[in-house]
Amino acid sequence: MERAYIRSIIAEFSNKIDRYKEEKIFEGKKIALFELNMFSSAVRTLMANKGIWISYYVFKDSYVAMEQSRYVKSFAARYLNNLDSAIKPILLEEARQVEEIVLITAHKINIEDVNCLQKYGFNEGRNWLNLYDENDEFNDYVKNKEQICLNDLHRLEKNMLKEFDIFCSKNNLRYWVCGGTLLGTIRHKGFIPWDDDIDVFMPYEDYKEFVRLFKSEKYEICSLEKKEYEGKYVDSWGKLLGNQIIMKEDAGPYYKYHTEWIDIFCLVGMPEDEVDRKRFFGRATELKKLQNEYFYSSNGSIKACNKVYEKYVEMFSEYPFETAKYVGALGSEYKERDCTTKEAYAETIRMPFEDIEVNVPVGYKEYLDNLYGPDWMELPPPEKRASHHNLEAYWM
Repeated sequence: MERAYIRSIIAEFSNKIDRYKEEKIFEGKKIALFELNMFSSAVRTLMANKGIWISYYVFKDSYVAMEQSRYVKSFAARYLNNLDSAIKPILLEEARQVEEIVLITAHKINIEDVNCLQKYGFNEGRNWLNLYDENDEFNDYVKNKEQICLNDLHRLEKNMLKEFDIFCSKNNLRYWVCGGTLLGTIRHKGFIPWDDDIDVFMPYEDYKEFVRLFKSEKYEICSLEKKEYEGKYVDSWGKLLGNQIIMKEDAGPYYKYHTEWIDIFCLVGMPEDEVDRKRFFGRATELKKLQNEYFYSSNGSIKACNKVYEKYVEMFSEYPFETAKYVGALGSEYKERDCTTKEAYAETIRMPFEDIEVNVPVGYKEYLDNLYGPDWMELPPPEKRASHHNLEAYWM
């Protein structure tokens, strides 16, 4: 398997809808979407792109249907000429009374849903079309493979970090551990026990040079700076990838597949004025929204998402890192909190991380205070000690 690729669920939906349209499945039918969630909303957009009108949202729960009906009436009153222009919410028991109805499901269907739909006369392939396909290459590939444990993942990622550190030192490239990896370095002298990845910062110019120079038999840099990753990757940051495990990460409208990894975030200059910095981060947030627009308007094309990267690069270079008074990362989950004075990186100190040493910014306290608040040395309550990634991983 490839080291990194993406399965676009939305593109699969789009292809199925095209096929059904060619087969005239929708002609003369009342089209209904089952439940209201991210996937059914995406199908509504895809159908609109293809000139297919949705008549109903269908719900199992009467309270949910009532709430949605209120919302639709309010929306129609404000933005539409009449209520008939809106998609009507109805109950499943009402849907079976609609003549020539075709019900579409667009999420993982459990046995309870199947029984409920069949109870009300909906049979798959006849008046019920399920767009979501649970079969994929990953499931077949890992069928008889051993699932990896967190301790083994930590060991693999630490070895990657060791080689990354050696390479950067030999080539005079700057980096610092960041995010949960920096917190783990200070608080645990290694991994946060429940964390599953490694995060590092590199100034953008150093990052570009790293992508250009890095060569290894074991590891590979995945980045939109490299043309071969167009259509296979979406993030504005890079990943250093290994070759011993494969994992599947649920990212909503698409699945990310990749090997063990280190996230490499670009550290860039920021405006000196506080209001201008907020606007700068606001522009980055808009780029994420634009990426979603490109994705859905192109019927789930990952390559369409990649067009946003050029706009990120423009922002990366807008305020030179070397002369900036404030620096930070764009595109991370921390948003405006991911910013400090440049002085935080004025010096680099070496600190232990498990049984190796890594680069830490001298102003790590300013950075960690911004991200986690002043009590970051205290452990969170047990219920919050969990990874923020939704993934499963197996030995190759």
